[in-house]
Amino acid sequence: MADLKDMKGVSEQDKAMIAEAEQLLGAEPETMGVVKNYFWGRIREELLFPYPQAIPADEVAACDQLVARLEDYLRNEHPSMLIDQDQEIPRWVVDRLFEMGVLGMTIPKEHGGLGMGITSYNRVLETIGKYCGSTAVMVSAHQSIGCKAVMLFGNADQKAKWLPHLAKDWLSAFCLSEPNVGCDAGGQETHCEKTEDGEFFILNGEKKWATSGALSGLFTVMAKQKMGDGKEKVTALVCTPDMEGIDIFQKNRSKCGIRGTWQARIRFKDVRVPKAHLLGQEGKGLNIALTCLNYGRCTLSAGMLGGARRAMDQSIKWSQTRFQFKRALSDIDLIKQKVARMAAYVYAMDAVLYMTTGFLDRHDEDIMVETAICKVFNSEFGWRAVNDAVQIMGGEGYMTENEV
Repeated sequence: MADLKDMKGVSEQDKAMIAEAEQLLGAEPETMGVVKNYFWGRIREELLFPYPQAIPADEVAACDQLVARLEDYLRNEHPSMLIDQDQEIPRWVVDRLFEMGVLGMTIPKEHGGLGMGITSYNRVLETIGKYCGSTAVMVSAHQSIGCKAVMLFGNADQKAKWLPHLAKDWLSAFCLSEPNVGCDAGGQETHCEKTEDGEFFILNGEKKWATSGALSGLFTVMAKQKMGDGKEKVTALVCTPDMEGIDIFQKNRSKCGIRGTWQARIRFKDVRVPKAHLLGQEGKGLNIALTCLNYGRCTLSAGMLGGARRAMDQSIKWSQTRFQFKRALSDIDLIKQKVARMAAYVYAMDAVLYMTTGFLDRHDEDIMVETAICKVFNSEFGWRAVNDAVQIMGGEGYMTENEV
């Protein structure tokens, strides 16, 4: 913990912000994760050894069966190219994923889900990522951040009310980003205030980048609330689209990639949110948001790993069957180097991802930096793998029919 008394030239306001950040992020050695301790010159061997793997054998078998069934569907029925062209995931695809249990696999069995852990869930996301980035993002947005707040911070009544729907027929949306608020998660302009009788929160503001917002039956909304001490802090509320005052005024925005996912813009005008829809405690919403984002970073990384692995497989097949200068491309040193580099990327991406999911399954207290590394590393090296695949395949790699 920083000694704020000895910080010269730092305003009292900045000191207060630093203290709040340290409390939120955890700056004590016994609560810090593996990587945070590196910055303090410490190695917590007990977090690394033995390898963090806590998956029961019966779950491994169940996940194997689910992955096999899912891959058969993705290979033979899933309309990946049509989803990209039409910029929409058909409802029958969503229903099919619900029917297989994919969209409810981390929700506890008592609430209608499969009750699987994060490592198993990421295996499924990796599989989807091989075939359709849009579908991987939609699944991730629903389970990793959309309904994760209810799973982690909801009370018994809230879980019983909403999780069965989220496991079987409702998509969910995470409403954090705003027109003027992106990476500054604590800078919310959307605000809420309690009614005099304390029975409702009056919610006003606007959200953007709400993945699947126009298709969802539940929104997790972050809003600033003025607390008793006069300070404004973030509070997490659950809203449903039938509440008066909610306007999904833009269902989708056209994108260069992952075109099938819908990112909505939602306006909240004097929405009366019942106090029973408060998640956790008032003023503790930022911690809820950041905790959910940890899971989202991992699952997006899994989709990227799947895409990179598929790109490598396609490159190997292409280079073995494509002949130039009277020999296969796979016999040319330049191509060998690219494939070897892709294999190194995929190996490292796999290691980074599943070490981190092991931390999550083990319920380690602090994995914020690890999940951020996972997201950055797999984004960067996933792109490099796909770029190498395009170089190996040449002009054919740029054609949609080859799905690189």
